[in-house]
Amino acid sequence: MSDKRQMTQEQLDAEWKRLQAEDAKAQADKRAAREAEDRAKTERFERERAERIEAELKAAARMSWGGTEAEFEREWPTMRVEMLRKRTIADAEAARSRFADQVRGFFS
Repeated sequence: MSDKRQMTQEQLDAEWKRLQAEDAKAQADKRAAREAEDRAKTERFERERAERIEAELKAAARMSWGGTEAEFEREWPTMRVEMLRKRTIADAEAARSRFADQVRGFFS
């Protein structure tokens, strides 16, 4: 009789371990799904933000454009690259200036 109880206990222990492993896998799958969903939301937000910025840049350039709509559309790709280049240069100069200010502040 004790063999039967021992065997039952071993079966219960094995079942408990199996259920724990199954639960751990389910939790990992849920976590992975949540992380994938969060990544997708972040990517969508960043894409929409970039599209909004692009539309604002284009609208601002169009307002100051002196030619026709067709001429603007033809010139827009070149103008866009130039605007982005200028903004990148300005951002880099601002970052260098902030860094120089921090260094001066550190050694003052």
